[in-house]
Amino acid sequence: MKVSIVNWNMDNWKRTHEERNKGWAYLTENISADIKLLQEFAPHNIIDDKYNILFKEIGDKRRWGSAVITRDLKIEEVIFKNSFPGAVVAADIMLPNDRILTVISLYGMFDEENYVTAALHRVLSDLTPLL
Repeated sequence: MKVSIVNWNMDNWKRTHEERNKGWAYLTENISADIKLLQEFAPHNIIDDKYNILFKEIGDKRRWGSAVITRDLKIEEVIFKNSFPGAVVAADIMLPNDRILTVISLYGMFDEENYVTAALHRVLSDLTPLL
């Protein structure tokens, strides 16, 4: 079975409401991937019930986060020790052939000392049981 996946950092924090809506329209009308892994995404009033969505907000000053979105495939959140909630989400996708595909949407965060590399090492350590 073929499964198409797209990954997109939607750059939410710099975009206007109109630009975010245009991005959502492009994502849903022009990109026909089965699974969409999104970062810097916020679902604010643009999502309808046609989609299965796992979204986690980073919080604090960031009202956006990471998401996994499908249209016809069931999503189940995978719980793991997550040092960066909202920056990383993992999901099991139920494929039509009764197989499960585990996907991860990951946004690279800075750690408390402004190092991305250290934060990514922490994320990979958190994900080790899944990998």
